[in-house]
Amino acid sequence: MALTAHFVDKNWVLRKKIINFRVLPHPHKGEVIAKAIENCLLEWGIEKVMTITLDNAKNNDTCVMDLKKRLNKRNMMLLGGQFFHVRCFAHVINLVVRDGIEEVKTTIKRLRRSVKYVRSSSSRLQMFKKCALEESVTCKKVVCLDVKTRWNSTYLMINAAMEFEKVFDRLLEHDPFYRSECELKKNKEDGSELGLNKKKGGSGCHEGGPINEDDWRKLRSLHTFLEDFYLLTKRISSSHYITSNTYFDEVTQTKDMLLQQMGSNDVFLSSMAKKMNEKFEKYCNIDALNPILIASIVLDPRYKLDYVTFWYRSYLDSDILLSEDEKDKKV
Repeated sequence: MALTAHFVDKNWVLRKKIINFRVLPHPHKGEVIAKAIENCLLEWGIEKVMTITLDNAKNNDTCVMDLKKRLNKRNMMLLGGQFFHVRCFAHVINLVVRDGIEEVKTTIKRLRRSVKYVRSSSSRLQMFKKCALEESVTCKKVVCLDVKTRWNSTYLMINAAMEFEKVFDRLLEHDPFYRSECELKKNKEDGSELGLNKKKGGSGCHEGGPINEDDWRKLRSLHTFLEDFYLLTKRISSSHYITSNTYFDEVTQTKDMLLQQMGSNDVFLSSMAKKMNEKFEKYCNIDALNPILIASIVLDPRYKLDYVTFWYRSYLDSDILLSEDEKDKKV
């Protein structure tokens, strides 16, 4: 468990310090995590805590409830802990995007196999570079392999590969082993997943081979869509400047992006956005936002209360089940 303290020092400078890094014994129950955090705070002599930010695992919800009780008994909570729990927005975005990427997992697998083939030996990489020269591709980027559990690395893999679409097509013409090896890897993947898929009622079969024209079409749409989420994650993950005053704005922009894509004429993007929106509503329902984060944007002179009122009203106007009086009351 790593515990990081964010605070403003006596000179009004924002600070971030790791105050705890330790192995927690199994099982990692919420009560165990809460006790470890409490002990760390006492060891450091920290007397007041405003908020805590955690990812969205179930044991962390239990941790928050237990820790709140512990700290309230010691009178360590500001405002009685009313606004104690702030969900990690970067983790929410991670869950949202991963759900969306599931819609194109076959395409992602084909791209991953193609990139893995190119990077598996120096001779294959040289052949790929030769094909790039023949296609007059002068891009200095290098195709990179992603980490399956990190969607942002999948975006970076797509971002690099987009520059080499024609190169992969030429490689298919020049290298007879490219298609056959991608097929072989596909069969190995299917073999390892066959038992699991059968349990879930699937056949265990996926389209194999190298990346194709239809995949590139999907990747072009996916790349544009994911770029916004990639930049969003970079903005909200910063620890060198305050992000609480922009949180509400980032949440509303994310919601607007999803609503826009849900109404897209591109069936592929629309389907993906609907699935992502379901996950987004689970963790970032507008009615359930931490009020202290709304107060932060109200205090920002660039936004103030008018922005919050305007956006809430715009959001509620899309709900045809609410009357005008009900909308006014909610706002």
